[in-house]
Amino acid sequence: MCDLAGEADWHPPVGLMVGGELRESINELNAWRRNLANLKDWSEILADYDQNDAWALRNHFVEPMVYFCMLQPSSTRDRLAQVATNGIHQANLCTQAGYKDVLDQDRLMPGKFLGRPRTERQLARLAKHWAGADRLLAALQSLDSESYRQQTFDYRNRASHFIAPRLELGEVQFVTRSIVPATRMVQQPDGSYRQKEIDGKKVVAYDLGGIRPLTLNEIIETNSCEYHFAIAALDAYSDLLREIVSAKTSKG
Repeated sequence: MCDLAGEADWHPPVGLMVGGELRESINELNAWRRNLANLKDWSEILADYDQNDAWALRNHFVEPMVYFCMLQPSSTRDRLAQVATNGIHQANLCTQAGYKDVLDQDRLMPGKFLGRPRTERQLARLAKHWAGADRLLAALQSLDSESYRQQTFDYRNRASHFIAPRLELGEVQFVTRSIVPATRMVQQPDGSYRQKEIDGKKVVAYDLGGIRPLTLNEIIETNSCEYHFAIAALDAYSDLLREIVSAKTSKG
């Protein structure tokens, strides 16, 4: 598919870009697959060790792979959306009369990227004339879903911006700070009291709790599902590229 995309009749040097970005996307998914397979092997190996030795092995060998795998659903969704945007944009330039070589990110400072909502809205707009668009967008949006973030205690965001849940042992974030509605005690007709929210007033609250560790088996199960969603998204983009190449050939 990379060769087919790269050798199609694009404006030079677009073929190198479209084929190259697809190839690098495949490389990234292969790296994810290898690390996920290694985690499955380690889950069997660690079962033969006592708690202390297993902790040392996880810390040295397993946790870096967990970190890599757990960041892939989010990064893959964003990467494939941008790769697909580039390929479809170039296809539109070749097949649609009057189509302009303008993208939303052109207005950003160098090195800046569109956020996910803007990227996917632009992709939907650019791809709307292609039959494979809906399948591609649905596949992308299966990745890094709200359900996945809940199952993993929002690992990716916490790892990137704060403190991620631990692996197997230890809780984090015992105290959480939040802004909540202010309340006051109101006496009831029977002489009892209950709390009532004060309209328009907020206060700071500190709660005790903690986020439990994720088990290695939980990580493998949820991450494996995300990997298969990623493969489905890559397949959807590859099929859309075949549609594009066929349309370009027919037009030529």
